[in-house]
Amino acid sequence: MHAIDRHAWTNCWRRHRPGERLLLAGGGLVLALTLPPLTTGPCCVC
Repeated sequence: MHAIDRHAWTNCWRRHRPGERLLLAGGGLVLALTLPPLTTGPCCVC
């Protein structure tokens, strides 16, 4: 058995329907595209 097959079989998302997974992934994608980016550091103009 390959490592990827073993990981796929023990994945906790395996029991969820594909529609649920698609909704979660699509929602995350929509949020990533619509929300403004977070600042990563202080704005310093010297």
